[in-house]
Amino acid sequence: MNRDNMGDGFDKDIDDYLKKRKHEEAYEYPAQPTTPSPAPVEMPISEEPKKPGFFSRLFARTPAEPEAVPVLSMANDDLKTVSKMTLKLIKMLPPKDLEEFKNSEDFLTFKEILKRNNLVK
Repeated sequence: MNRDNMGDGFDKDIDDYLKKRKHEEAYEYPAQPTTPSPAPVEMPISEEPKKPGFFSRLFARTPAEPEAVPVLSMANDDLKTVSKMTLKLIKMLPPKDLEEFKNSEDFLTFKEILKRNNLVK
């Protein structure tokens, strides 16, 4: 086949299209093969509980462990005992050393700790 003969069919189609369009006739496009749409698939609903995702496991809020409350209570009782012992020792200081302690940063820190833990009014 030579190149000139191949273009003859195309030229004829283009000429037909342009003539029909010029005369405002509807051009009939070649029929497109249609494929039937697939039927919807029903997915069975799983009765299994959904596993938690990565972030929900990472940031999950867990209730306080039952052991945590007695440990905190014990720590608070220990702090009270140590504070009482420290206060007894401070009262046993000679007046000169007692005044020096009252004017120090350690005394202010001691008072803050006692107030923070509700051990002093």
